[in-house]
Amino acid sequence: MPFPDVRNVRYYCFVDINDNFQKRRLEAQSLRVNLLSVLQDKFHDILPKRFDYSENNFYQTLKILGEHFTNFNQKLIIFLDGLDHAEKMESEIQESILNALPVDLPKGIVVVVGTQELHRWPLFLKKSRKNPNTHIELSLFTFDQTREYLVDKKQLAKLSGQQIQEIHRKSEGLPLYLRYIVERISEVDDVTAELGRIPRIPEGDIKNYYEMLWQEFEPFGKGKVQHLCGVLACLR
Repeated sequence: MPFPDVRNVRYYCFVDINDNFQKRRLEAQSLRVNLLSVLQDKFHDILPKRFDYSENNFYQTLKILGEHFTNFNQKLIIFLDGLDHAEKMESEIQESILNALPVDLPKGIVVVVGTQELHRWPLFLKKSRKNPNTHIELSLFTFDQTREYLVDKKQLAKLSGQQIQEIHRKSEGLPLYLRYIVERISEVDDVTAELGRIPRIPEGDIKNYYEMLWQEFEPFGKGKVQHLCGVLACLR
């Protein structure tokens, strides 16, 4: 008999900045342990319960499931989100999650990866990235999408049309910066005044905003704070 309609599993490389297991999530072994445990629970009719989290058993499990779903004309989808966080901390991890997935997946298995642009794409993604049918670059939000995100998703129905226009102008439709703005205006009574204090993101790139914040240390004589932030980042 075919499996239920739900045929997907998820793995998040990043959950929250306060996550005590942030670095551990980026290890290849953590991915294997997590996915094998979930797959054995979800598909226990075909997968024997084993406490073998080796690389070989991981690949064998994918092969078994791939053959099963292919026989039923179905696919198993593995969502892997936040891969860019793994690249940022790769030098601190003995075996990174970047090297955990095989270059050639078994038929019937699909991996959907969510990531910002990487400097070095792992082997299992290189071929897909060159294929326009498998590499989807997400565009910035249009004004209508920004309004839908603010009003429908974040329940900010009291925002005026002018305020929504200003939020869209300052974020340039970048979803991550939109989220930052929402967090800021949700904590104040005077939204218009708060929007006046929020800078416009340069050229629709969140990295430009980070760089702008970083450069603000020096003019105010806070070079030591800048150095301390660098030390804390290394300690994490």
